[in-house]
Amino acid sequence: MFGKFKSLKSRFIAFFLIFTGITASVAFTGLWFYGKAGRLSRISSQLDRVLIQVLQVIKQEHDFFNYEMINPRFFKKGESKYLDQHNELMLKVKDNLYLLLKQEEMKELNVNHNLVKEDIKNIVYELESYERNFQALILLSKKRGFKDEGLEGRMRDKIHRVEKLDYGISKIDLLTLRRIEKDYIIRKDMVYVKLLDKKSKEVIQKIQNDGTLTEAQKLELSGLIHGYYDDFYELVKIELDMGVNHNTGKKAQMRKHAEHVASLLNTLLGKINQEIFVIRNQQVRILNTIIILAVILSLILSYYLAGTLTKPIFKLSIAIQHIVEKNFEGDLNIVENHSQDEIGELTYNFNAMLGELQRRLAEIREQNHELEIQNEELNTLNTHLNQSEDKLQRNIRIKDKFFSIITHDLREPLGTMLIFMRSLENKVDFFDKEEIREFAIENQQSLLRVIDLLENLLQWSLSQSGELQFNPESLNLKDIIQNNILLYHKKAKEAKNIDLIFTNQEDILIEADKNMLNFVLRNLISNAIKFSYNDSQIHIAVKPYQDEIEVSVKDQGIGMSEAVLFKLLNTEEHYSSMGTHKERGTGFGLLLSKSFIEQNKGKLSILSAPNEGTTVSFTLKKSFPDYPDASSKIQARLTT
Repeated sequence: MFGKFKSLKSRFIAFFLIFTGITASVAFTGLWFYGKAGRLSRISSQLDRVLIQVLQVIKQEHDFFNYEMINPRFFKKGESKYLDQHNELMLKVKDNLYLLLKQEEMKELNVNHNLVKEDIKNIVYELESYERNFQALILLSKKRGFKDEGLEGRMRDKIHRVEKLDYGISKIDLLTLRRIEKDYIIRKDMVYVKLLDKKSKEVIQKIQNDGTLTEAQKLELSGLIHGYYDDFYELVKIELDMGVNHNTGKKAQMRKHAEHVASLLNTLLGKINQEIFVIRNQQVRILNTIIILAVILSLILSYYLAGTLTKPIFKLSIAIQHIVEKNFEGDLNIVENHSQDEIGELTYNFNAMLGELQRRLAEIREQNHELEIQNEELNTLNTHLNQSEDKLQRNIRIKDKFFSIITHDLREPLGTMLIFMRSLENKVDFFDKEEIREFAIENQQSLLRVIDLLENLLQWSLSQSGELQFNPESLNLKDIIQNNILLYHKKAKEAKNIDLIFTNQEDILIEADKNMLNFVLRNLISNAIKFSYNDSQIHIAVKPYQDEIEVSVKDQGIGMSEAVLFKLLNTEEHYSSMGTHKERGTGFGLLLSKSFIEQNKGKLSILSAPNEGTTVSFTLKKSFPDYPDASSKIQARLTT
């Protein structure tokens, strides 16, 4: 058939025309079916778009309640980009649903138009119900207000007016009212409503019984407290109507309608997709039959092409593969050439190229060897540069955090000292000896905190920069603990009447850095004292294991939550908390203790809960002498 096509060019043109005809017939059939399927898929896509728009409507509603409910601008001007986007999306959803019924492609589906119309009406009804609840929630939210607006603003105004009065309610009662109000706003627990009611009545009763107040003052104070509680109670009723969570009030109703809309849309989409799936299956079967016939014809022509055109090319490919496997080294075999067409000319040129290629490769290998040597030198230099850059970045981070802490934590105690000093300087004749003594005590506490902070900053910066020396040695753990207890025994007893109790006092040798271990014990004991209540106990215990020991410091103090514990152990955040006597910490002690224990091949763990105390435990490796009589010698030395 192709005998008259002697050159490769004419043969390829003939095959190209045949394959082009086959491809064109398959493409024409596929495009025809694709167009029909595309028109049907447009309906499904529009429903998908409506469903996405519904989800966007719900998202705008979520964003509105998440962001605008804490935005004073919304309560003042009533403007919100989330509301505008919400309303715009709702119009688009309704328009798309009504336009869907007018699509011509619906006639190509075997779907009952009345049922589709009924489904769309149900969707619109649920959307309108959802919108009514949403608008009602907006009105309730505006009435509730935020900060200085609405009911919350009225509450704050009344309580602030009470705060500004020079007579009447004590600061403790006022703070108690505010704390109960804040507890309700945070937790939404009706218990706090009852507590505020009870506390308001107690405060009003105190006002009525206060003989230092005039009747006008009593009337004014009682009216403000009554008004404050009435506004608070009205705010509670509005929040209950709105719903304190997504399962109550109008929020639950709105969520129910939103879920119904999504469910109805998914059901309608499923019906239409099922119809489209049936039509597409019919189309695919027809198209597959045409493609199979085209593939069979293509295989027959391809087999003929392989027999007449690819044999010489295949031989040339094998020769090239053999040369590549030898990595172009040694004697390169010349490819035999018996053809007179373009392949014959290609083979001749290939054989000429082999000789030149082998010569060039020898030159390249020599140059490549020199480049590899230079590359190794560059890699070594780059490694040194990366190490220097890492060290520089680490020092920069240490410097930034160091300055941040200095400007924040040093400013407060030094500022307090400056205020005290200026007060003494300007009004020294107005203070008696007891007041001056209290000033001195306050200054002393501020100065001790500054010294403690600077010491911890020094230790922290040394540990972060890698300049802190680590010198492990064999130590008697009992002596170390007893020495540190002696440091804090008097302070604990005088400050809070706390007993430091050391149990399981036996001689145990450990391998650790003495300075680091003393720092850890001082920090843990100091923290336990700071966060313990008066007249309590702190237990220091040692529990030996096979290769290590566990030391625990357990207090009966205020404890802490997981969130606070996370902040204390977060190296990226500086955090400190108040003790039971308002003692301030440095925020570095626990981090440094954890770092020091890990350097000594141990682990530090914390077990704590609010109002249940805290237990801090850490492990250390035991010290095992490497000569037979070491144990007896050390024991004798300890006894002496």
